[in-house]
Amino acid sequence: MKKFTKILTTALAAAVAFASIPALPALYTQDIVVSSAASIGTTRTNYDSADDVKYEYSGNYIYNWGAREEDCIFLSPKAQAFYTGSNTFDAWSKLGGNSNTSSTPTSDLYQALKKYMSNKHTYKNSYKENNNLLCYTDCTHESRRISSFYSGTQIGPDWSNQSPAWNKEHTWPNSKGLEGSDEDDVMMIRPTATSENSSRGNTAYGKSGGYYNPNSESNGTFDLRGDCAHIVLYVYTRWGNTSKMWGNSNTSGVMESKEVLLEWMEADPVDTWEMGRNDSVQSITGTRNVFVDYPELAWLLFSEEVPTGMNTPSRIANDGVVVPPSSSGNTGGGTTPDTPTVDANNPESILKAAYALNAGEVLGTYSLTGKITNVKERDSSTKNICLTFVVDGYDEYPMYCHWLQQGYDLDVGDTITVSGEIKNYNGTIEFNKPNFTLVSSSGGTTTPDSGSGSTGGGSTVDPELPDDGGSTTPAGAVATFDFGAKGATTNSEGNEATSKNYTDGKYSLNITGGVKFYADAYDAKGNSCLKLGSGSAIGSFTFTVPSDVTSVTFYVAKYKAKASAVTINGEK
Repeated sequence: MKKFTKILTTALAAAVAFASIPALPALYTQDIVVSSAASIGTTRTNYDSADDVKYEYSGNYIYNWGAREEDCIFLSPKAQAFYTGSNTFDAWSKLGGNSNTSSTPTSDLYQALKKYMSNKHTYKNSYKENNNLLCYTDCTHESRRISSFYSGTQIGPDWSNQSPAWNKEHTWPNSKGLEGSDEDDVMMIRPTATSENSSRGNTAYGKSGGYYNPNSESNGTFDLRGDCAHIVLYVYTRWGNTSKMWGNSNTSGVMESKEVLLEWMEADPVDTWEMGRNDSVQSITGTRNVFVDYPELAWLLFSEEVPTGMNTPSRIANDGVVVPPSSSGNTGGGTTPDTPTVDANNPESILKAAYALNAGEVLGTYSLTGKITNVKERDSSTKNICLTFVVDGYDEYPMYCHWLQQGYDLDVGDTITVSGEIKNYNGTIEFNKPNFTLVSSSGGTTTPDSGSGSTGGGSTVDPELPDDGGSTTPAGAVATFDFGAKGATTNSEGNEATSKNYTDGKYSLNITGGVKFYADAYDAKGNSCLKLGSGSAIGSFTFTVPSDVTSVTFYVAKYKAKASAVTINGEK
């Protein structure tokens, strides 16, 4: 059990502590104003209510305000505001989990938690950004030095000033199912001294022989068992990494077992450091780890009775028995899950069953209709294409198409009906070599061909804009660049020269001058955007303009750079 004490500090002692605080960067405050520099960096170990929390900001980012090894027996102001409507503990506690870990992902509770954390995740940070972001999420309140996750060693204070040296630990090993934004997520990345990262490697957490004990680095000074369990549950649920969760091998297994996970969470309750980090991460990405705010959900997720008398932020477990409702989803009969019952006419039924598959498993042959969100690869010789599409209303269940036959000309925004075998391929839910029918294009509608495997005889209605050969801006459409209007930040420094061409109803913007693109980037408010970085690459992108568009506006914000004129077909 972590210590939980109320510490009274004399004015004289406080004055001495303030005098030793190093210079800190200027802070912008929101919600709760920090009135004097003296209150910044004050050591706190006596948090016992949300009223004790004083948020300190740098821009929009919150510094971790908590203390390690101090039980958190309250929900922070940010946590209280996060859970609303049907997304509260009271509402979730009425949903069924599943005691069979193979079928837990099909349960109503798992699906509800996954959807909410995913929908609130409005900014997906890059891996490189963690160099700076961890200085907020894992900084010690008294010194702004980074606290190494496993040992508590003071490291940093930042990536460019490593004393001692540190690196970024994937608490969920990168080799065990991470393959996109999940491997960059600041919620899961923790700063560690280099020796600690090497010591852990990609070994699964556990208490038996051959597993990694996270307390070994601090020699018992810190109890990290609950911290690790909370993070693992977050990745398991938020990112749907279910096939690599349990057991230990070189290719699978992040946690020894469900029993060990729950045992660790009970033995090592949430501390205020974790709550402070949850607030900090939310200020960056928009989402939180629900298992930090409500650890009780872990027991309900696996249809287990919540232990009584356990310190939790919500105090729910402290007050008595929490009995889980009946299991939902497929209870199975052992380690091998039952074949899911799927309604072939219900997209939700198909998607949930598909996402419950383990790596290598096949659901069967089904059809889904959705809009293309990403084109990964085209093959000009076979005219096949690899892409991702989402069914309307189910953005959290993207479907990947591996070599969609004869779909070379498809583009982002097109709506298609895909038919084929659905399977889990190393954690990616995909249609394997499927056929398709074009329902509508991004620029209009089409009459789909009765067959599948190609767009057939359908005629696409293109935007009715004049083809000017790319020499001038098309009539009725003006592209405008406005620097800094949205307040988004990029990694770009200096001025860039740009050019734009118009061909066949599409604008093609080229940006040069030593910049490169970061795909799937978002600004601080979650708006889709381009992020530019230093380098010598030349980037470009193309977008379609419908016939009724009268203007196209690009909002460009620069970091450490003055606004420069942007030329579009010779016009500024």
